[in-house]
Amino acid sequence: MRRTLLAGCVLLATAAANAADFDIDAYCHMVTKEAADRDAAEETCRAQEKRDQRGLAELDFPDSIARHCNEVALGVGGSYRAMLTCVRQELANQKLGD
Repeated sequence: MRRTLLAGCVLLATAAANAADFDIDAYCHMVTKEAADRDAAEETCRAQEKRDQRGLAELDFPDSIARHCNEVALGVGGSYRAMLTCVRQELANQKLGD
């Protein structure tokens, strides 16, 4: 029983480590402040960020990539698009190295 519980906790911790938690509204508000039609730009940004958030949830990637790409994404203000792009690139680089 203890092993099952421990294994479940490890799996949960791994999933949590890979899951970024960015504020989509704040990010989109920040990056669209100079847009001519800010409301439309924010709406488009929020939709894209939500798609990219789901895309990240569907990928399986190591914690090392999660940590690195989280830092990259935070560097631009907390973007799921930036993190997803980074993760895809890092996974491609890993494949090339294999």
